[in-house]
Amino acid sequence: MTTLKALWVALACAATLGVVQAQGLRPEVGKPLQQASDLLKAGKAKEALAKAREADAVSGKTAAEQLTIDRMKGAAAQRAGDNASAIQAYEAVFPKLQGAEAGQVAESLAFAYSANKDWPRTHQWIQKAQGLGNTSAQLKQLQAYAQGQSGDFAAVARDAAAAITAAEGASRRPDEGDLLRLADAQLRTGNPNGQAATLEKLLYNYPKKDYWGIYLNRLERRPGF
Repeated sequence: MTTLKALWVALACAATLGVVQAQGLRPEVGKPLQQASDLLKAGKAKEALAKAREADAVSGKTAAEQLTIDRMKGAAAQRAGDNASAIQAYEAVFPKLQGAEAGQVAESLAFAYSANKDWPRTHQWIQKAQGLGNTSAQLKQLQAYAQGQSGDFAAVARDAAAAITAAEGASRRPDEGDLLRLADAQLRTGNPNGQAATLEKLLYNYPKKDYWGIYLNRLERRPGF
């Protein structure tokens, strides 16, 4: 999940640089933001955040300048591990965006809240991101992880089963991760018959040695075997 989160921060940084160039910001705002972007690309997140804050200290900012500053602050803070600052910046940005861009910011907020182990708000922002059409693989992974952390394995089973059914309905091989999540959730919710059926699907689609070992071990424990 850390790698996925870093990827999104890099993409957010690249998008912010484009906005800095496109908006024609005043030099006293644009210069530190350009420096922040360069520092973030170089992996110097704390220094980038300091430069974004330098831009934020300029008086008389326009709405476009404030939006660009908050985007950069969010990206730098999230990379620096300052989740509180990232949340503050992204929540300021979110109401000003629409469509896919808003969905990406909602996803970043979901990751930031998950880093704070705030599972109710993590779920809230996941739902907002999905409502805006964001169905990225990393968001699905975060959703399953957050559900597991909050102990909601019934929800994990429901969502994984829905993804598997959708794949089968489209004549696609179900995702291996969805099958594994469903089998685990069925084990945790006391559904041995469902787990056995899921393991059979897992073996059919991904006939790995480890999965055969799990399946045969279960088979040997059946009465009358």
